[in-house]
Amino acid sequence: MGLVGNAVRFLCMMPLGLASAWSEPGLLDLTQTANGVNLGFGAGFAFKGHGYLAPLLARHYTTTGYAVRFNLANWNEYEVLNLAATDSSLKGFIAGFGYGDYAHFVSSGSANGVYTGIVVRVDVRDFSTFEKLDLGALHAEHKFLKDAWHVGDSAYVLTALSTQVLSNVVRIDLQSFQVASSVRLTDVDACAGDRYCMKNPNSGFTDGKLYGFALFSSQVARVTFSTFPDLSSVSVFDVEGAVGGIAALGASRAAWKTGIVYGQIGLVLRWSGHVVRFEVDAWSNGEFKLIDMVQQLPFAPVYMFADRTYAYVPPSRPTEFVARIELATIADATPKIDSLPMPSGLVPYAWKGFYDENSTGYIFPTQPVPSDYSTRLGTVLRFEAAKAASPYKCIALPSDMATMFRLSKCPASP
Repeated sequence: MGLVGNAVRFLCMMPLGLASAWSEPGLLDLTQTANGVNLGFGAGFAFKGHGYLAPLLARHYTTTGYAVRFNLANWNEYEVLNLAATDSSLKGFIAGFGYGDYAHFVSSGSANGVYTGIVVRVDVRDFSTFEKLDLGALHAEHKFLKDAWHVGDSAYVLTALSTQVLSNVVRIDLQSFQVASSVRLTDVDACAGDRYCMKNPNSGFTDGKLYGFALFSSQVARVTFSTFPDLSSVSVFDVEGAVGGIAALGASRAAWKTGIVYGQIGLVLRWSGHVVRFEVDAWSNGEFKLIDMVQQLPFAPVYMFADRTYAYVPPSRPTEFVARIELATIADATPKIDSLPMPSGLVPYAWKGFYDENSTGYIFPTQPVPSDYSTRLGTVLRFEAAKAASPYKCIALPSDMATMFRLSKCPASP
């Protein structure tokens, strides 16, 4: 059923200097209350001349439904759409992508913590009209959505029934916006009696053509799109065991959080900061190699994204840096890594990012500092991805709709 929402548009005209340090554009902070309700975003992507941000969390870790898009050519020009204005279940989005005339957002749960399993598509021609596909209403196992891969005319959504039971991949036909097929990952005979194996995917990534990869606590599953939804399309490796077990990866059992594919080489990133390299087509050989990057990456990283030249690892805590890995060197014994310091004054946790067709990178926070719910969220940072000493630019985007407006400046360079 189609749902119609109302977009509220804002135009913020500010100078964007090209200084090597942080420039001085203004910061627009729209707040709902005097003490502020700011927004963390679950995903971002570039599509048809705009950057899109999927709404995830507001202050106090409540989910929110304010989607934002900004003009990539003039990124202080942006629009806000409250998806939850007509349907309160449209909150807490953790993935997104563009296809056809639509921006798609994948929800992780509703405001009261009940998992719903909803995918929303917004018509980018007006950034107002939208409709939803309720996966949870079709099948109870499809309520807990964790990530999504967009490949061709299909989207593959990682789902789970709960945090410890039953994981699935659901294929959506994006032309009809209907579920086409699904496969249950927990039916794969690869877990040797481990009741937590393959039960709760952390996230996923894709090469954009042949394969999708689902990341679990110690395993990585590869899904072959050409044979989906046959169970034979899924193969699983215990990456932790392949690189020497938990002893090689530190004392704690940290989960695999994110990954990328560059040509025929894949990288998976662990929350401990360890990176494992593998050959995409040699998957059946289990050729996984541990790369020592722990000291060169931000603490407890949760995300990695890449353009055609570099992979970027944004920080997960304040006062850290964005690490940059030169992709042409990832097959070397010691890949080339450098870093871009974050500006002072920005304190949200768990930053994510994306890049546009011009290799301009954008990073944004997903959540506030756990011990400080007053953390200002909604700040998006932009940098020239192809340059070593990248000049940042920033604008703070709104969360919940405002009755009070405050104008301030971006944080000064440290």
